[in-house]
Amino acid sequence: MIKDLRVSFIGDSFVQGLGDPEYRGWVGRVLQRLSLGEAGAFNLGIRRNSSRDVLARWRTEVGARLLDGADNRLVLSVGSNDAMPDENGAPRVDRADFLRNVTAVLTGAQELGIRVLVVGPPPVMVGGPEHLARLLTVVPELAALCAAHGVPFVDVTRALVEDPVWVAEATAGDGAHPGAGGYGRLADLVLAGGFGAWLTGEPEEERNAEAVRRYLRVFETRAVDELAELVAEDVLVHGAGFHGRGRHLPEGAILTPGLSNCRVQVDDLVAAGDRVTVAYTQDRSGRDATMTGVKSYRLAQSRIVEFWGETDLYGLLRRLDLAPAQLPEF
Repeated sequence: MIKDLRVSFIGDSFVQGLGDPEYRGWVGRVLQRLSLGEAGAFNLGIRRNSSRDVLARWRTEVGARLLDGADNRLVLSVGSNDAMPDENGAPRVDRADFLRNVTAVLTGAQELGIRVLVVGPPPVMVGGPEHLARLLTVVPELAALCAAHGVPFVDVTRALVEDPVWVAEATAGDGAHPGAGGYGRLADLVLAGGFGAWLTGEPEEERNAEAVRRYLRVFETRAVDELAELVAEDVLVHGAGFHGRGRHLPEGAILTPGLSNCRVQVDDLVAAGDRVTVAYTQDRSGRDATMTGVKSYRLAQSRIVEFWGETDLYGLLRRLDLAPAQLPEF
């Protein structure tokens, strides 16, 4: 838990999470991944809001959620509606006004002592090439504006345009809003852009190490539903000459009947960058049938996306009297 943290997310329907059948959107997914405990988080996204609309309401709505002496934060994400055409085909809010509106919000928030982060505008697929061209033109200017104010900026526009899940779900829906998969991709981009470090101050290595520890604890608890948060759906698995893909592989290993009394002891753990390497001892039967092993994990946004592992299977079989104490000569 982060003590006295209050963070408001303000913007449009993408902030709101419209279209997500799980009602979490990218905001809810990011908060869930970071496990913020009792920190206060407020979703102030409203459909069809442009930067002009947000400028008109942010001070009242965010101000009502500030707490004296707390670590007050603001996440701003606007621009998608600004770039949509009005009845005359012109953008609803032109580029210059958009930048002025964002500047006014950033300046006002900083005057109140609120730390701000800006997430770039997601593309509206039904807006077509002109909408996308407007966004791609203004995003570098938005990034430069944020840099001038010392505000972190997370660029998501082009990555989402090129993401097949986002495009497919938005196109199959109302032409703008994705489903759970698309919002998951947006959450990944926000986390990859440094949101976690900005919000918690916790280095990437520490977050990754804790994710691996939680993953290993699942072997004891057998709570495989937690893997959706800890392991990528298409995780790559390597070990003992085997190469496979899919979260079902660690799920199957955890639910192996012989692991009903499994205990895992971490003997050594080293985290560097996106890698975590663990040496461990595992009691797989509850009757002192221990096995040692080493695994190396690669993580992205504190989720395991690939791992390599080797275990001392011969040592386990020997302790169970299922293999000779000495290997025969070949």
